[in-house]
Amino acid sequence: MKKVIFCLLGLSATTMLWATVPVGYLPYSSAPRYPNLAADTLDPLRLRFNYLYEFSQIADFIQSWQLDDPDSVDDGGMIEAESGPLRPVIQTDNTLEAIWVWSRYGQMTGDTSKYRNNIDKARAYCERFPAWKEEGLEGQNYYRMHNCAWGIAAEQMYRDVYADDGWTWYRDSCGIYMKTHKLNKWQILDRQVMGWCAGWLYKFGVETGDQVAIDTACVMADSLIAFTEFKTPQVMLTDEYWAMSAGTIVWGICNSAFRQDSMRGKEWIIENGPYLDTFQVWRSIPNDYGWDNSWNVGYANGHGAMHDISRNPEYARRHLWLTNKLLSYDTDSDGGIMASTQDSPDVDMCWVSSYLCMMGLDRLIGEVEDKDAGVLEIAGIRDGDTIKKGTKVDLKAIVTNYGREPLTSISVNLSGDAAGSWATDLGFLESDTILMKSNWVVPETAILVLTTSHPEDMNHTNDTLRVGINCFAKPGVREEATVQNCMKLEIPQITSKSIIVKYEIPPTTKGSLALYDIKGALINKFYLCRSTGQIDWNVSELPKGVYFARLESNEAAINRRVLLLR
Repeated sequence: MKKVIFCLLGLSATTMLWATVPVGYLPYSSAPRYPNLAADTLDPLRLRFNYLYEFSQIADFIQSWQLDDPDSVDDGGMIEAESGPLRPVIQTDNTLEAIWVWSRYGQMTGDTSKYRNNIDKARAYCERFPAWKEEGLEGQNYYRMHNCAWGIAAEQMYRDVYADDGWTWYRDSCGIYMKTHKLNKWQILDRQVMGWCAGWLYKFGVETGDQVAIDTACVMADSLIAFTEFKTPQVMLTDEYWAMSAGTIVWGICNSAFRQDSMRGKEWIIENGPYLDTFQVWRSIPNDYGWDNSWNVGYANGHGAMHDISRNPEYARRHLWLTNKLLSYDTDSDGGIMASTQDSPDVDMCWVSSYLCMMGLDRLIGEVEDKDAGVLEIAGIRDGDTIKKGTKVDLKAIVTNYGREPLTSISVNLSGDAAGSWATDLGFLESDTILMKSNWVVPETAILVLTTSHPEDMNHTNDTLRVGINCFAKPGVREEATVQNCMKLEIPQITSKSIIVKYEIPPTTKGSLALYDIKGALINKFYLCRSTGQIDWNVSELPKGVYFARLESNEAAINRRVLLLR
């Protein structure tokens, strides 16, 4: 239930009351996009993170926005936003999400006491305001269904970590509500929530042996699959609205119908997976918030789910790209991210930050070792960088503790075209920046190798980083021409609403298809999973003018001019 803070201003003090009155959408202004987010200057795949540290930061961030007021009925509930018009809102779904994050933190780190009090207070709040009794008119079930799916997720994670089955009644109540209430696939928000519900209701059914829940989840998924084919995947798999995107639909069918029949899932993904959006820039949607960061977390979740079923590494790459991109939006390093790139960094929201933990980071962390120190990066230098020959650079190693326990006397070594060594101590999730070589003169080309070592280290996959500087290839004219002869880019149809693009790239290469405006700003980009295909770009919201379609493979590119008329 949405709740509003009422402030009573007196002569000497301000008293804050928390009311349990449902409210509609609050006004949400669109400020100019912040330049550091708009500038797509660095491939997110080149960014490096300690994902467990990022998860921990988000867990701390959302802890700071839990209401701590024992005299309030809303004690333990999660405040939605750091600031801005949604700052007064407290809701059950946000609170269930926090329970999942804090419990998962305890599971990964072994520290189950850090957030235990927060979890207990959050559970009490969710019992006072149950998921199945949240806001919404009679017959409009999307929000209660959305909350119930989170109820199943939160209870399952809490029970797995704390071995406490005293909250299964809450999970069961959520499951009953989801089995006995309907969503309308013709409504965009209902069908996206249907995907979320299909995945979690299926998990509930498998865990409890409830065949009705399993069957209901698969009926939901089958309905979404049929509707996607009816409306065409090019359209359906690029939908966004509210806090959800088509990625949530894909996640849901992958975790229900395709869990039941993985071969069917693999075939569907081969045919339809390439149409799932890979990144959606902010766009204005009438009567909606335009939460593009939340949409893209959903797309990350969808691509990750397709990788689970198909094992196609391209979908894992897309999930990683989106997760790293979203992590880069935490420009004030407080752990939280905004729901929209239209917001300033002080309007972070706890719910989309929780989404990033579950749908992005959790998949990337993997198994956490007790003792695991490793390399993070060479400060300010990334593999593939071009730096002018003769430039003087201080080479600084950033090393980090990826494990649960502190380590001392970690050896750090730099080799290749520069040399240096050091030793450092790292506490839990700590990082250290070490000057390895001062005033290093950049040569024409260079290879730098940074390593860490410790006799008790249990994971060697993160112990070495190789960075190439000015190591760019220059393909010969014959080779480039051969590749281009195998590439085709055709635009058979342009209307005021869409651009149809047909492409062909060599079957052994990776490729992308992008649309740019005349100033070179990226409008949209698809990463291609197949060597031939067709893309139908929705351009109904673009102004008339000249655009360019660009087809790229590993070694060549083709551009085509597009004139959009109105």
